[in-house]
Amino acid sequence: LPGAPDAVRSAARAGIRSEMKVRRWARLGDASHFTSRGRPVHATHRGVLIALGTGARGDVPEAVVRLLRRTGTAHVLAISGTHVGAVAFVAGGAVSLVLRLVAVGRRHGVPLSVAWVAAAISAWAYAGIVQFPVSAQRAALGITIVVIGKLLHRGVDTLALIAVAAAVVALADPSAVCTASFQLSFGAVVGIVRLTPLWNRWLPPDVPAP
Repeated sequence: LPGAPDAVRSAARAGIRSEMKVRRWARLGDASHFTSRGRPVHATHRGVLIALGTGARGDVPEAVVRLLRRTGTAHVLAISGTHVGAVAFVAGGAVSLVLRLVAVGRRHGVPLSVAWVAAAISAWAYAGIVQFPVSAQRAALGITIVVIGKLLHRGVDTLALIAVAAAVVALADPSAVCTASFQLSFGAVVGIVRLTPLWNRWLPPDVPAP
């Protein structure tokens, strides 16, 4: 997403060198793992997994919620622009892959505009599934504006993109401007966009580029 922090660089600066390998896993969507009431029975942390994907915290144990609050990591259960961006990236990438395969048999290839549109549509579809929190609206609007820019062969200014997204959210629901969700969501992104270049100037010149 425009202005989002670089995960690789952030991990490198934090000294993270770990890699996780999955040994056991359970598919939440596999019918064999569900009871007659539709709840997965083999996923130990099913409540946390569902909350990470949809923002619904109803099945998260209270002890886990207290632990996350105590460690200052409760925000990981909130839907953010990263969720929307990941869904759009996967959808757009899948459509792009199909188009590239089709292009093998076409003399002049195929345009990738369909993949961009698919990314925008999937972003809004996911935002609707999670009931349109402000962060999801911001991300979906940002992706849509970028896609429109690509279709028109125009570049997009990051701050202008954020301003347009904020204006649209405010027009759709003026009361949203007074919520912490709106202020923190847009404030964080503006802060990242404005402060990251300043912080990068203080980095040693030998820090590897991402």
